[in-house]
Amino acid sequence: MLFLTIYSKEPTIKQIDLGVIMKSYFNNYRKLKYFTVACSLVFFTQALEAKSTNYETIGICTMSQNILQDQIFTGMDVTYSNPQAAKDDARKDIKKQLELLKKEKLSKQLHKSVLSLDSSWSKIEKKLKVKTKKENSLSLYTQVNSFTKDCETVSTKLDKKKSDIEKMQVATLNLKVQTLTALYAIKSWDAINDKDYNAKVTNLLKSYETIYKKLNNSKSKVNQDILEKLNKEFTAFKFMTTSSSGRYMPVLAAKKASSIDALTTQILEGK
Repeated sequence: MLFLTIYSKEPTIKQIDLGVIMKSYFNNYRKLKYFTVACSLVFFTQALEAKSTNYETIGICTMSQNILQDQIFTGMDVTYSNPQAAKDDARKDIKKQLELLKKEKLSKQLHKSVLSLDSSWSKIEKKLKVKTKKENSLSLYTQVNSFTKDCETVSTKLDKKKSDIEKMQVATLNLKVQTLTALYAIKSWDAINDKDYNAKVTNLLKSYETIYKKLNNSKSKVNQDILEKLNKEFTAFKFMTTSSSGRYMPVLAAKKASSIDALTTQILEGK
């Protein structure tokens, strides 16, 4: 199995069978992740044109965490084929969706929140244009995480259809997973202390489990088979993020997160 191992006491990276295998793995992984996000944003654009802005907005929030993951991997010198191009495309997509959102007929207060969100992302983009160093990674994580939370708040205030409530929950479920993945990458780099990391992990896991319980216990219209597969992937991922062994495998965690991203897209597409 291909994975990256990092030890927190001596933050060095040990790579196993990298080179062609690493490039092949990451090519498939990145293509899958950005394809699923792109699909979500296509639906989001169509929804905006139809003046229906609800759960699709979560795609913006989620993509910010996906970009953060890539930025951290690049900073850690985990090399793979052309990650910068993927990040640049994703950044353009976020800007495009924010521009569309600003043109929506929103309340003055909500429009102001969207403008603030756009401004926050512009500041983050400047930092994404340069390679992130370990000493700056926690600051970048904090800034992106703040954007993500504000983005999530905006999404909850947009017009929603009653039939979309469960889709909103599924999309938010995925957001928590991608946020946790970025946090795990930061911890893998030994850039955050145990106390803060554990507190953040606990909150994210609690949010995930609360949302999943609602979907699982209610007469949900979402595909229960896919939802079960999603949770199975998450169970393995959860074990990694809560392990106290001091051994970290961020690439494997990203693979699990990517699978959850893809399963989320299947649910939202009604498959």
